[in-house]
Amino acid sequence: MKFTIGKDDLKSAARFVGRVAPSRPTSPILAGVLIHADAPKGVTFTVYDYERAAQTVADATVDDGGSVLVSARLFQAITERMPGSNVTIELDDTRVRIKSGRARFDLPAMPVAEYPVPDFTAQTLATMPSTVFEDAASRVAGVASKDDVTPIITAVQVTISDRVTFTATDRYRVGEYVTDAAVECEGVVLIPAQVLSDAAKSFTGEVSIGATGADNPKVVIAGNEGSIMALTISGNYPPVSRLMDIAVGGSTVVDSDALTETVARCSVVVEGEQPLRFEFGADTLTVSSTQSDSGANESLTVSGGHDQVLALKPQFVVEGLKACRSQTVEFQFSERRGDKPGPVMFIGGNGFRYLLQPNLLMG
Repeated sequence: MKFTIGKDDLKSAARFVGRVAPSRPTSPILAGVLIHADAPKGVTFTVYDYERAAQTVADATVDDGGSVLVSARLFQAITERMPGSNVTIELDDTRVRIKSGRARFDLPAMPVAEYPVPDFTAQTLATMPSTVFEDAASRVAGVASKDDVTPIITAVQVTISDRVTFTATDRYRVGEYVTDAAVECEGVVLIPAQVLSDAAKSFTGEVSIGATGADNPKVVIAGNEGSIMALTISGNYPPVSRLMDIAVGGSTVVDSDALTETVARCSVVVEGEQPLRFEFGADTLTVSSTQSDSGANESLTVSGGHDQVLALKPQFVVEGLKACRSQTVEFQFSERRGDKPGPVMFIGGNGFRYLLQPNLLMG
C-alpha cells in the first residue's frame, strides 16, 4: 500500500476520527486507526471500539491499494507536525513509513485482520444545517449528567416529530433546544452526550441524524466530513420535558455578561457546593454569599423586575448563562408552591431554554 495526500487533507481526516478514537481501549487492537487506500475512491480512515466509531474519506493519489492499521494516538500527533505540503504513507512489510518534506516517521503495523468492521448503515430521521446542529448539540450536551451511575441521564434525548427537540438533564437542571429540520422519519434516540459534543465540532454543510432498529440500536450522525456512529443508551428517559411547561409568575431580564462577572466575583468566597443568594427586585438584582464567615455582595440593574429570592449554585448559573448565548437573558419564575420557590427558567436565543432548581428536579 502506498499513497500521497495533501497535508491539510490528512490533518483534517486525522482530527475527525481522532475525536472519537478511544482514550482507554479495551484491547490494544482498538487503539488503532484503519487506513484503507483505493485508487478510485481515495483513502478511508476508520476508528472503532464497539461502542462508537468514526469514518472519513479523503482524496489522495494512490499508487498501491491496501490497508494498514497504526496507533491512532501516534498517527494524529504525527499528522499535526508535517513540514511539507504533501505526505506519503507506505506499507513496507511490517512497518508503516510516513514521509513529508524533511521528516520521516516509522510506525509498527498492527494486524489488520483482527480489526472489527463498523456498520454505518442507518435510517435517516432528520437533516439540518451544521450550524443549527452545532448550536443545539453544544448547548444541550453540557447539561447532561457526568455520573455513569445513572447512564440514562448521561444521554441527550433527541425527539424527532414535526420539529427536533434536544433534551438533557443531570437531576438539578434541564436544557432544551427546539429547532426546525427536514424530517424524514419520526423517532426518539438517546445519544451519549460526549458523542454529541464531539460531533458538534466535526461537521460543515448539512448534518443528518439516523438510527437503526431495536435489535442493534445505534445512532449515525453524518455530514460532508464523514460519519460518526455510537450505540444508543437504552432505557426510559425521565419525563423532564413536562417540567419546561411552568406556570410563569413573573420575569426579569438581566445582562448576561454583567451577571456572569458578578457571580464569578461573589463565588470567590463560596466553598464547595454552597449556593449564592439571588435577590430579585423591581429594578435590581443583588447577588450575595450565604457563608457565615466570609461575605460578598454585589448589585446590578435589571429590567421588568419581579420580587423573588433564590439560592442557586453559581456554577449552574454561569453555565446556563453561557449556554443561552444571548446578550440578555430572561429569567422566568414559576409560581410559588407554599413556602418553596419553584424552578426558574433561563430563556436564551434560537430556541434554547434552561430550567434550574437544585435537588427538586426528577423528584
